[in-house]
Amino acid sequence: MSEEKNKDEGIQGGPQNSLAGLVAPLEVSQFLGEHYQLRPAVLRGSADRARGLVSLRAIVDMASGGGVPAGRLLADGDAIRSATAPSPDFAAAIDGGIKPGTERIWGYLEAGRVLVWNSARGATPALDRLCADIGAALGAAVWPNIYVTGSAGAPIVAHFDGHEVIAIQCEGQKEWTVSATRVAEPLDGPSFKEENKRTAAALREEAALRPEIIATLQPGDAIYVPRGQFHQARAVDGISVHVTLGIEHLTGMTVMEVLTQAAAEDPRFRASLPSVAMDPDRALMRARLTELSEALRAMACTEELVGTMVKLEGELAGRGARRD
Repeated sequence: MSEEKNKDEGIQGGPQNSLAGLVAPLEVSQFLGEHYQLRPAVLRGSADRARGLVSLRAIVDMASGGGVPAGRLLADGDAIRSATAPSPDFAAAIDGGIKPGTERIWGYLEAGRVLVWNSARGATPALDRLCADIGAALGAAVWPNIYVTGSAGAPIVAHFDGHEVIAIQCEGQKEWTVSATRVAEPLDGPSFKEENKRTAAALREEAALRPEIIATLQPGDAIYVPRGQFHQARAVDGISVHVTLGIEHLTGMTVMEVLTQAAAEDPRFRASLPSVAMDPDRALMRARLTELSEALRAMACTEELVGTMVKLEGELAGRGARRD
């Protein structure tokens, strides 16, 4: 299939219909074989690819009217409360006008401030459908985060994520810088948060010196960033709206969780290890560890474990949300 034909099909179908629509102009096989979990990719597309996912006006209306679930909207509350109404020129440029009661948030955004809606399930049917479709195609949990940023605001510092990321530009422009610096297979979750922060701080200066991609995304463009790869984005010339799809797969740590549960049912794993009082030269300890290692290997090399992992993969994709 030619690149132009593949691009046209992606435009017609939109990302809601298939993984092919999201990764066009690349074919799915090319994206999975050459980029996914390997290296970043800029995916140029028509504005039709982002149409219907989210809109700036709808986000502001929902944020102002309590339509965003508690705890999911990240913003500077003090700055919103002290914000003034937007300037006449800014207000006149808002498609459809400004809804009464939303003036402070529009003023907040005109000043270049940032709104982030984390885990934005329910924002629009199209976005929910996209996440469900991509989750089913990849066998992964997929959740959306919505970012509204102004060019006057400071960009998010260069960082890496413990999951795959595909970002879709919906309105405005955003410049992305993806570094060649990459952390090997970082993990998400509260127990890894501080370790990831320390790693990011230690490598941020190096990452800034090693840009691999610098690209400005227009509405309909997308970018893929592999897990662990440093990246940064900033709005260009006004307000930008983009959606990131966080994509989480099962890992070897999931296997360890399953085996831990299985081992708890085996008396050999529940038994106490030989203490130094009875085993001063640790010969009994070595023998017991060998026995447990062989038992663990036997548990891991079964079709039952394969079936369990396949089942968990389906459940993960069906949830459509990260495992917080």
